[in-house]
Amino acid sequence: GRVDDAVAAFRRALAINPDYATAQYNLGTALKSLGKLDDAIAALGTAVAIDPSAVDVRANLAGYQLEKGDPVAALEACDACLQVDPHHRLALTFKAIALDRLGRRDSTRYLVDLERLIESRLVGIPTGFPDLEHFNAALAHHVRTHPTLKPDPADHATRFGKHTGELLVEPKGPMATLEKVIDDAVASYLQALPTDPNHPFLSIRPRRWRLAAWAVVMEKQGHQLPHTHPDAWVSGVYYPKIPQIVNGPGEQQAGWIEFGRPLPEYLGAIEPEVRAVQPREGLLVLFPSYVYHRTIPFNTDEERISVAFDAVPQF
Repeated sequence: GRVDDAVAAFRRALAINPDYATAQYNLGTALKSLGKLDDAIAALGTAVAIDPSAVDVRANLAGYQLEKGDPVAALEACDACLQVDPHHRLALTFKAIALDRLGRRDSTRYLVDLERLIESRLVGIPTGFPDLEHFNAALAHHVRTHPTLKPDPADHATRFGKHTGELLVEPKGPMATLEKVIDDAVASYLQALPTDPNHPFLSIRPRRWRLAAWAVVMEKQGHQLPHTHPDAWVSGVYYPKIPQIVNGPGEQQAGWIEFGRPLPEYLGAIEPEVRAVQPREGLLVLFPSYVYHRTIPFNTDEERISVAFDAVPQF
């Protein structure tokens, strides 16, 4: 939290070695946290000039340029990143936003096809359980009593709720069953996708992946801020416990999951195209990890429990 001291340290490092790209990048992120956006953009620009292969820096530079209100520069940074890594998920995220802000909505729809690329399915009765209700109850209990469950972690998107750590570690309990369900669902989802050699997501699909999973227990006014999962290829969520308000008429989609709405600082004046999916107990939702998603806030004393997961590609 000593950001001024960090800036001074990075500047000293660069005085010793002006070609130290990592120090330039870290200087930029520190300056950004001080509200010095123009200086941050200059620092990241210097970092990519030193190391043109630094794709993560280029992608973050695009995000800074979107915040500044310069979608042209953001698009250029994304395209430069994608020339090095054609499947860089954060660059795909920011490219879609930049295209939308430039009035190229058809191109945005091509990259982020909310109808084609988001899939939801009801899970059958898992092996070892008499019915889905018993499985969901066991899973909800496992989450509520998990030793890693803690409120509102600062490094996550959850607000007014609790968040676990990794659930795919022993003792897994009912997560061992859900892990198999998720793995099969990811394989089925990828196999069913159409092939498009010109699309950065549809032109390639991993044959192997590593699963990671965590749970969120939301309370009154609980929600998740818009976010993506840039390290994963496919992400998703399973719902073992849903409050009644989610099903209520006239509740303006309270507690639903919404796709396609970026953080406000990236949007500018545009209203993005979005798609909302109504959760229900036993529902599994899958989507590309570069697609922005959030939870719409809800107001009830009942819990909303979800298990989120990532399929991290092993190319």
